[in-house]
Amino acid sequence: MDAARIQLRPLVEQILADQGKLTLQVLLETLVPVRRLREVARKHGLTPKGGFRLEKAPSKVLASLLAELRDPAALDDVVEQLAMGLRGEIGRAHV
Repeated sequence: MDAARIQLRPLVEQILADQGKLTLQVLLETLVPVRRLREVARKHGLTPKGGFRLEKAPSKVLASLLAELRDPAALDDVVEQLAMGLRGEIGRAHV
């Protein structure tokens, strides 16, 4: 099985689990590297819930936080990161 398939497996599992529905949170968590999620959160002064420090928060926590944004400028940044991830312009490693 190739690396691209392995990376997308969590996304496929989520699609199957939710009868084809995909949330912004799931897309961010799956397709955007955690370091990029942290950068966007930091840029907009966000702090993760659950007692996590921004530097240590996992992608699931950060994706949830960013998916809740309603400020147009912040949401533009989030969607830009997602688009870059879809186009392969950024790495997909969740470090």
